[in-house]
Amino acid sequence: MSLFQSGTQALQAVLAHCATNQSALRNEVILPAYGCPDLVTACLGAGLTPRFADILANGWGYCQSSLQSTLGPATLAVVAVDLLGLGDESPRLRSLIHDPDIALVQDSAQHLPRHPAPWSSDYQVFSFGRGKPLNLLGGGAATGVEQAQPEINAVSRRNLMQSRAGALLFNVATNPWLYGLASRLPGLGIGSTRYRLPQQLRAPSPGLAQQLAVALPNWRRYASYSVMAWQPYLTAWEALGIQVLRTSYCDTTPTEPLRLGLSAASTQLRDQLVAALCRAGLGASRLYGSALPQIDGVPSQLRSQGTYPAAEALATRLFTLPTHTGLTAREAEKADRIVRHIAGSIR
Repeated sequence: MSLFQSGTQALQAVLAHCATNQSALRNEVILPAYGCPDLVTACLGAGLTPRFADILANGWGYCQSSLQSTLGPATLAVVAVDLLGLGDESPRLRSLIHDPDIALVQDSAQHLPRHPAPWSSDYQVFSFGRGKPLNLLGGGAATGVEQAQPEINAVSRRNLMQSRAGALLFNVATNPWLYGLASRLPGLGIGSTRYRLPQQLRAPSPGLAQQLAVALPNWRRYASYSVMAWQPYLTAWEALGIQVLRTSYCDTTPTEPLRLGLSAASTQLRDQLVAALCRAGLGASRLYGSALPQIDGVPSQLRSQGTYPAAEALATRLFTLPTHTGLTAREAEKADRIVRHIAGSIR
């Protein structure tokens, strides 16, 4: 496992590594049409062309028909994104990618597994930046690519997968009251979504390997996030048109999502809920407010590839709530009262 300055740089290095093993004619990387603009940054930083495929209409994951129509002789890699810890459907994707020269990359920047799990991909990418499960305020890692950089000598890839995250420096965004306060302070950029220009690959901070060697063994001992506080209310919310975001292969609520993803029945309902919950200091957020090709700053030439109705619909309806284990039952009950009042009035 190699270390990088960020999760974005780890993904950029993986994609560049894919390209070194293939013909120059393979220069396209398939991305979901909803997601973090850093996915685009990594592709362009590796000198490759992002190609978007739509997502599922009712859940998280690639739309099979959109993905298969996007695959082609220029496809170098498909990136499977684990959004908020929902899962990335990589086993299903592996069965859909019939060309052995197309790499499957698991972007696990928003999830660090609690238990050992088989990996269905050629590469895996992790992030230790702000707002990630194991927050070291910076840094990233990737498997399957060798870099002339410090390795996690004391922690093997197997140990990483068997470790449990220690919320030693967990992001301020996981605390609902602090998130609501910090998101309103000018200059911090918390809660905003911006495309960033690619950068050359840079070495990680000198202490990152040592930080990981300390933090990873604590992952089992310190629970960092859980959906338990919200569980009593989710069935009633669904009856009010607020659905829990799930993958297509799992009809249960994820137990440890980075944040709880919810899809409102309409943009009006979503926006009113987010505004009211934030006023109450409960840390709601819209996540990415546009489909990936339409996010501010994304190069204009990428916007003309097509339309992505499911991604665009999700962008207008999705909101998230914090799942930090410090969230109290009282705060969750307060949120439930707000949700019932607003959703009931709109209905």
